[in-house]
Amino acid sequence: MSIKKDSFTCKEVINTSKKTRIDISMVTPLIFIGNQAAADNIGTLQALQIERLLRLRTEPSIVRPSCIKSVTLVKIEDIPTSDLRDCMEPCFVALLNAMEKKERVLVHCHAGKSRSPAIVIAFLMWRYGITLRNAYVHVEKARNGLIMNPTFKQQLFEYEQTLFGKNSVRYSEFCFDYIQMHPFHKRVVEQQEREQQSQSTVKGLELKETTNSGVSQQTLISNS
Repeated sequence: MSIKKDSFTCKEVINTSKKTRIDISMVTPLIFIGNQAAADNIGTLQALQIERLLRLRTEPSIVRPSCIKSVTLVKIEDIPTSDLRDCMEPCFVALLNAMEKKERVLVHCHAGKSRSPAIVIAFLMWRYGITLRNAYVHVEKARNGLIMNPTFKQQLFEYEQTLFGKNSVRYSEFCFDYIQMHPFHKRVVEQQEREQQSQSTVKGLELKETTNSGVSQQTLISNS
């Protein structure tokens, strides 16, 4: 699949009902994130003109609202051993299909706080070429109260490295919860960050030395 750069504007949470526990947020004009209650509520779906569902759970929905044209089930559990990367391709295909037809799609799991935002963040990086930092902030702004699986955050960090060859966030900060779960990994990360900082310092000194040499040479030429 080719990556096409598009643009979108951030939208805030647009519909929340504590009474029925419906929780749904607009992330882009065509992509929404919500919980199971939102996916089951035909009134909410019709009001927001949502025609497609991307379901990130392990079982199909009992109810399929009549206004929904397409339901894509991608099986994934919200547990430490789940691999978000295995789900990316089928999820991306479903989202691209919705965008090509200009139909709104609701990405949902149980609470819409972990699996759904993780997949949408990955899609935003892949589709729009934006950094993990910007994608995460964008989704977090649209959908308050993310409670993302630490393993998913670690996998998003690795995915950004794969996409762009570098990271926009510090591993020790973005993946703090994951590191706490793996003490040995924490020591490895700290050592890597010390080495990176040392390399950056050396490069800075080399650049300064080169610049100074250039100035000296220019001065000598002028004097001659």
